[in-house]
Amino acid sequence: MIGLKAKTLETAPAYLLSCEVIAAKIWCEDGDCEETVWGLRVVLTNGETESLPDISTKQYEVEDLKKKLDDAFVNAHHLHDIIEDYINCLYGLPCNS
Repeated sequence: MIGLKAKTLETAPAYLLSCEVIAAKIWCEDGDCEETVWGLRVVLTNGETESLPDISTKQYEVEDLKKKLDDAFVNAHHLHDIIEDYINCLYGLPCNS
């Protein structure tokens, strides 16, 4: 009998196609008030859309992250790690570069 290898269909990796800054309101229990948090809505090359609504309370930090992502070729599997590293760098935690 001849051994045959079956080829499996592999899906092409998805990459970041675009992103936009979004705002959301959250309740701040410490201050007993509403606060605006900023995040991103990302569109991937496979057509999927994901919202990451609460990255920072500072709009300029999220706009800076968006600019960095716009200038990069980002595999969707690494997107959350990149955002986590960015936040860590903002707050003085170890960041992977």
